[in-house]
Amino acid sequence: MHNKFLTIRQGGESTLHTASHNLPYRALRHHEENLLSLRNHLLSTPFQRRFDSHHRESLRHNPQTGVAATSDETDAEGADRG
Repeated sequence: MHNKFLTIRQGGESTLHTASHNLPYRALRHHEENLLSLRNHLLSTPFQRRFDSHHRESLRHNPQTGVAATSDETDAEGADRG
């Protein structure tokens, strides 16, 4: 499964969009794709948890050093400098 989702938050409102396609203009306007949009829905919580997990586990590339590190490592480095 190639899951794609986007959560937009504005004030106390949140809208979850999950779809089968990418976000280029042609996919949004010309292709037959699936799209589900939910406003202030309970399903947004598991999607947010999934994003947070991916974000936490992803590697950050530092172009100055050429080194990739997890977000925990880069957060610790920033705390050391601050």
